[in-house]
Amino acid sequence: MCKNGFPQNTSLAVIATNLTLDKAQLKALANSASDGLARAIYPCHTLFDGDIIFALSTAQHTIKPNINAMPKIMVELASLAAKTLTRAVIRAILCAESTKNIPDYYDFIKKPL
Repeated sequence: MCKNGFPQNTSLAVIATNLTLDKAQLKALANSASDGLARAIYPCHTLFDGDIIFALSTAQHTIKPNINAMPKIMVELASLAAKTLTRAVIRAILCAESTKNIPDYYDFIKKPL
């Protein structure tokens, strides 16, 4: 959609884990997932949209306290969050259907240049 001549497309996402994470860790997870959004959508996080990612934990599994292991676990979670969100956006694009005058992906690629 356009407003004042600028395209506006807001993407909302949720990244969830069953690991017990604190608020700071969930914030880091959401920030990492944001990279996945940027991999799939260009441009992303412009001044004219409201892209946002929420992170949540069901806290079903607790990581045994080990100060040395936690950074490695968070790096792996961050990587998985970004990959997961990229795949989710691509899947949504491929599964979406056109509405009114807005073409879906397949309508778009069928148009001759």
